[in-house]
Amino acid sequence: YGIMEPKGYCEEIPPQKIDLAFVPCVTCNKKGDRLGYGGGFYDRYLVKNGDRYYKTAICFDYQLLDDIPAEEFDIRPDMIITDKRIITAQEL
Repeated sequence: YGIMEPKGYCEEIPPQKIDLAFVPCVTCNKKGDRLGYGGGFYDRYLVKNGDRYYKTAICFDYQLLDDIPAEEFDIRPDMIITDKRIITAQEL
């Protein structure tokens, strides 16, 4: 998918030392549902460790839609940041 990944020589950071996770998305809606790239990588990781992190999705404002399909196992971000606004947890 052309997603940048850490090189093999990069130091792995244990989950206990992470406070903030930037979660990529193709699109989000204003309720906090997120569509990723379809592999479920972040959802599987966050199911195990997500309570430790403040999860933030980043996208362009035009990528926010009114409605997108979501599954019960999808992990929602705590905040969405776009180029035009910040949608906080209280607004999701």
